[in-house]
Amino acid sequence: MTGASATGSTLNERRVVATDADDYRHVTIVFTDIVASTALLSRLGHKEGMAVIDEVIARIKEVIHGFGGAVLHIQGDGVMAIFGVPVVLEDHLQRAVLAALAIRDQMRSAAADENTPQLRIGIHSGQVRLRWLANDYGRVLDAVGHAAHIASRVERLCPPNSIA
Repeated sequence: MTGASATGSTLNERRVVATDADDYRHVTIVFTDIVASTALLSRLGHKEGMAVIDEVIARIKEVIHGFGGAVLHIQGDGVMAIFGVPVVLEDHLQRAVLAALAIRDQMRSAAADENTPQLRIGIHSGQVRLRWLANDYGRVLDAVGHAAHIASRVERLCPPNSIA
């Protein structure tokens, strides 16, 4: 199957759905985190601050989806996305980097508003174990392994408004 990316170029992809436990895949993981979200909530108040955070997360999700990625988790003000699942993408790393650049550029464009927060974005490619986890509300896909761990650590270490 062929699809168009958010940049308008045609990219090859193969639809393969991860459904089995202990499925190992080579993917690219992207972590985004809003810098100083606690201070933002204190400054704006909970209701207005959460509206800003929710809008930023909605933008991040839209860009991730536009480049063929999938959002695995949203935890507070952070987003974990995966490229290469459920659709196997030969260019998952390229798509993840382009998505991260688009997210960063979108946030920079919106930075004229003093309430627009800064982001940190971490990216890493490698093998992960895909597994379905059950919680009290249903099942969620999870990706664990070295690539996910490194992407998370890289995000925490990079300066605000940067990608590493």
